[in-house]
Amino acid sequence: MRTRLTPVISAVAALALLAGCGSSDEDTTPETTAEQTAEEGADQAEEAAAEEPAGNPTWGDTHDFDGLLVTFSEPREHEPSDYLIQELDGGRVVAFDITVENGKDEVYDGALFHTQATSGGRPTEELFDSGGGLDGTAMGFGSVPAGETLTVSAGWIIPEGSSDLRLEVAPELFSDGDPVFFEGEV
Repeated sequence: MRTRLTPVISAVAALALLAGCGSSDEDTTPETTAEQTAEEGADQAEEAAAEEPAGNPTWGDTHDFDGLLVTFSEPREHEPSDYLIQELDGGRVVAFDITVENGKDEVYDGALFHTQATSGGRPTEELFDSGGGLDGTAMGFGSVPAGETLTVSAGWIIPEGSSDLRLEVAPELFSDGDPVFFEGEV
């Protein structure tokens, strides 16, 4: 039995060898030069940079939370009304118009909008001054239907001697997504 298989195995091996040695005038493998690779890498880096803004957004920038667009206006000084409950302790109040544009296919529950703030490297609080037109994020935002926009005014206390503000913003208080930090001079 051994002698009968040997010629068959030899013939199969020879055919395989000949098939591997064949040549073709067409080269189906494109050659990539180092220059082409570098150009492709640069193009990909430019595309990635265009998709991701450099650093944190600041006043006037818009951040897209998966279809929910949030914009903080340029800051403005706010003169508190007589109905102010909080103490300023020598600080000042900076106010913003916060615009939420709902680009989603569902109603956005604005009551879930959440911010935390720091100024001068210390926590600071949002100011509630309904008599002065600052409804705040907690009270001002209601439901925003799909395709609609809502703007509220809110303010934060800037401690004496500070000139910066960093707002941690999350469109949903209990979401799994990462917050975004709007920051800049005020």
